[in-house]
Amino acid sequence: MNPANFEISIDPALSDRPWCQVNRTGHEAMILVQGLITPEHVSTFDKGIREVKKAGIIVNSAGGNSVVAYHVAEALRRIGDTDVFIFAALSGAFLIAMAGTRRAMIKDGRLLIHGPSGEAAGKESVTANYERALCDWTRQPAEVVSAWLRSGTDHTWTAQEALAAGLVDKIYEIGQGNIVKASHGE
Repeated sequence: MNPANFEISIDPALSDRPWCQVNRTGHEAMILVQGLITPEHVSTFDKGIREVKKAGIIVNSAGGNSVVAYHVAEALRRIGDTDVFIFAALSGAFLIAMAGTRRAMIKDGRLLIHGPSGEAAGKESVTANYERALCDWTRQPAEVVSAWLRSGTDHTWTAQEALAAGLVDKIYEIGQGNIVKASHGE
């Protein structure tokens, strides 16, 4: 995302905020995905990213509704030029983080993936969609992605492990005052 260096303040009080916030200028947007991902605010998200051509996405979420996460990830993928900054991308938030064109992770961040859970109708279809998307977006073989989603266990990565596995492109650090400092386009 241009400019190459920018600052974003992350509010640690997530409970009273929507899971997704979109700040937009023209065809560029900064998107914050935080807290529990739920069906509420999806229409606001969809309107907020309409005609966006470039986006920076901050992910700090424990996941939530897998169908909503898939919808958001697909929408972000259609933007085409996205930088994702990962604090925590757990469960459905992992899929959203992997939708980015370029992915950077805080040095003490975490990734976690498992198969979609719950009794939602179409669970097998959601799992199949996750598999196709993750194979494409992470460049991991189908058997690896299938194991992540169908083994019945959680699969986690530290920033170093995610970098080694090719799930992120770089690791970044936090500056003073809870401000993200990351540089792209190097």
